[in-house]
Amino acid sequence: MMATRYGLLPGLLLMLVVPVWAQTGKLAGYVRDAETGQPLIGATVYIEETGQGAVTDAQGYYVVLNLRPGLYTVRFSYVGYETVRYTDVRIVSDQTRELEVRLRPSVVAGEEVVITAQRPLVQRDLTSSRKTVVAEEIQALPVESFLDVLALQAGVNRGPSGELHIRGGRSTEIAYLVDGLSVGNPFNANGLATEVATNAIQELTVVSGTFNAEYGQAMSGIVNVVTKEGGEKLEGTFSAYAGDYLTRHEDIFYLPPGIQRNTTTIEGTLGGPVPLTGKKVRFFFSARRDQSDGHLWGIREHLPSDSANFNVNPWYYEIQGRPWTAYVDSLPVPDERVPMNPRTSSNLLLKLTARPFQTLKVEYTHMRDRARTRPFAFEYRFNPDGVVTYRDWSRNHALHLTHTLSSRTFYTIRLSYATHSFRSYLYENPTDPRYVSDGRIVGFPGNQFLFGGDQKGHVYEDSRSWRAKLDITHQFGRIHQAKAGIDWNVHYLSRENFVVLYDGNQYREPTVPPLDSPAHDRYRNRRVLIWSAYVQDKMEFEQFIVNAGVRFDYFWPEGEYIPDLLDPLGPRRRSRPRYRFSPRLGISFPITETGFIHLSYGHFYQMPPLRNIYINPEFEFGVGTTPTFGNANLRPERTVMYEIGLQQQLGALVAIDVTAYYKDIRDYLTLQTVQFRTASDPLYRIYLNKDYANVKGLTFSLTKRRGRDDRLAATLDYTFQIAEGNRDDANAFYFNFLSGRETPLELVPLDFDQRHVVSSTVTYGTGSWGVSLKGQFATGYPYTPELINQKVDLKPNSARKPSQMTVDLYLYRTFTLGPASLQLFARVYNLFDRLNERFVFNDTGRATYSLARYRNLHATWEPHYGKPGIHTLDEYLTRPHWFGPPREVRVGMSLSF
Repeated sequence: MMATRYGLLPGLLLMLVVPVWAQTGKLAGYVRDAETGQPLIGATVYIEETGQGAVTDAQGYYVVLNLRPGLYTVRFSYVGYETVRYTDVRIVSDQTRELEVRLRPSVVAGEEVVITAQRPLVQRDLTSSRKTVVAEEIQALPVESFLDVLALQAGVNRGPSGELHIRGGRSTEIAYLVDGLSVGNPFNANGLATEVATNAIQELTVVSGTFNAEYGQAMSGIVNVVTKEGGEKLEGTFSAYAGDYLTRHEDIFYLPPGIQRNTTTIEGTLGGPVPLTGKKVRFFFSARRDQSDGHLWGIREHLPSDSANFNVNPWYYEIQGRPWTAYVDSLPVPDERVPMNPRTSSNLLLKLTARPFQTLKVEYTHMRDRARTRPFAFEYRFNPDGVVTYRDWSRNHALHLTHTLSSRTFYTIRLSYATHSFRSYLYENPTDPRYVSDGRIVGFPGNQFLFGGDQKGHVYEDSRSWRAKLDITHQFGRIHQAKAGIDWNVHYLSRENFVVLYDGNQYREPTVPPLDSPAHDRYRNRRVLIWSAYVQDKMEFEQFIVNAGVRFDYFWPEGEYIPDLLDPLGPRRRSRPRYRFSPRLGISFPITETGFIHLSYGHFYQMPPLRNIYINPEFEFGVGTTPTFGNANLRPERTVMYEIGLQQQLGALVAIDVTAYYKDIRDYLTLQTVQFRTASDPLYRIYLNKDYANVKGLTFSLTKRRGRDDRLAATLDYTFQIAEGNRDDANAFYFNFLSGRETPLELVPLDFDQRHVVSSTVTYGTGSWGVSLKGQFATGYPYTPELINQKVDLKPNSARKPSQMTVDLYLYRTFTLGPASLQLFARVYNLFDRLNERFVFNDTGRATYSLARYRNLHATWEPHYGKPGIHTLDEYLTRPHWFGPPREVRVGMSLSF
């Protein structure tokens, strides 16, 4: 009954309260007499673009809330004084823009002074680490996605597989928001389900520190994308560009010779007023389509239908349906090159904005994303047609209402409905006759590319997510800005996975395993309820600023779990709701006129990836297998974070930021092996909250802004970090569980730990031409070395892979064509064509060579070298997917009007 009440409470609040967290900023300051310094009481502050405004109080203080991120013109006026107009006033979400104004007495009515505002380099009210990148800065960089911009920030690094990590947390600990609402894939906890094109982004904010209580369901960082809106006049852009990989490493990637059109991108935007609405309704539309053959290629030497028998002498195997002997003298061995990690994707965004009244704003946003990819499968490099294809698509509808009650109070309501689907299969019909029997390959010795066959796995995932966010903001006097709200999420998850049975013996045709067998899992509409409430206060005193708040999180993934791990066949129980309270505190205070120190502390919770909760929902044991079970009774993972930092402006154009942080991470999800009752009973694996990690780090950021007569802008970000976790031994759990011993804590580097990461950007140019460079250097990831013929117990991840380095280039030239402009540009990724080794052989620590020859890894194959279709050890040890992409050049044009 208690769980039912908790589940209904968000719905009741939705009906009784009308408030949400808005992605807006605040403008505040004082208006004084320029000669006497006395406050001007009743001075008028007016925002020209929105019609919002305020009147100064007895201290000359004013405040304007609920300003959307962007550039504004602010007019200050007072009877008997000159009018001052500040242009290009930059408002950033969740921050206060302070504008101190001094008006001079005027004897001429209507006299006006125009001042161009400068975006502040340091932020007085910053109580935790955050970085905001605006549209103009994104467009000036050689990037294809906002994720590329995110990877440049201090405290952010990419893992070996390209996934992003913030401050040593797992990639699933980053919450992605678009206009304040989550666009995460619930199966992955936080994985990005809907992409947004860079040309649709107004502002990108990365919160990597101890974020405020209004943010939840994340333990490492918040990434919020604010999308553009339509303006007062019709504007648009159209871009098209293409490119190819120009590398000297074709022998590794098998790229076709010459210059091809490997990648193609077409994108465009259009925005403005909707006709016949009197400019009260505006629209913004963005669309993008990408097609890429990728940088990992194979050779169509074999077909999936080829057969082979290595148990006979001489060996028999086929090459495209013919015996290999047919290629000894008369026929050339097929060598058609085929892309093996191609990707085609598209996304669109439509946004309608209406202001039926001056105080009411309504937005509707529709986002749609679709992708089709083929994952690279190394063993299929000479049989590329046997690999499955991934298909995923998502749709998101969002409604956003903002009502301003006064210059000091507004509330926001956000509602969204999102769906996400994923499919993985070779043929859509699991009984498709094109599937090939596993029995066609007999006696395969291993350590070689496959001579035929295909992948028979099928995965179907569907999620439906309803989300609602309600917040209210009120400014109490000059000091207190209070916010409160709730966030309600309910997900319905469906998943099915199986492997088609077809061995030519017991299964003489493609067969779907029965649903009651361990080889076929399926669940439908599993409900996961997550809701939260928070209250926080931003206190802006003269000498310091405090952000204090508390958050309540409620998690309930409905399902069953095993209550007694030593009796997995016994009765099961229904999961119970979990709830947590999270205090958050941040303080900022000045040490100089342009220098500020901040300190912050907070607790952060999130559920583990929901896919792991419902694995093998029937808890079935297969014959001769070790099954993996989910666990619907998992606790939320927890992080406690501390940080201290310094912002300091150096002159008019340069600022630095230095921050130290520590994270203590508990109840981490890990996979444990359990052997129950007796040694003759089978083993099983289950997900439990048994892991631990901690992260220590220091970041340094330097920003050099472009001045009025200075064409150069630059950034430099450095991260030193130690990310360690408990040494995982899945088998030790069983023995420690029986003996009552606590698993000893032995810290080792996490797989994505990089001790030093340096990122930099440099842009130089005018309005008609320009160049920008983006570079990054990072020390190597850890790996576990293998010592041949040595009996030494080495710790996991006790050695380091080679360092990583990339440099990207962007060149452009702009031509004016009447009311339009045409830009020609080129982008070069991995300018110096460096081979970045992301994975390595454990016996050498390098991806370029191995000691496998000295271990006779290819002893079975060596007598057959030289025969058609038999590949050498050197070919087998060439692992293209262990390297980052080679140099890629893209050229194109962009038309703006």
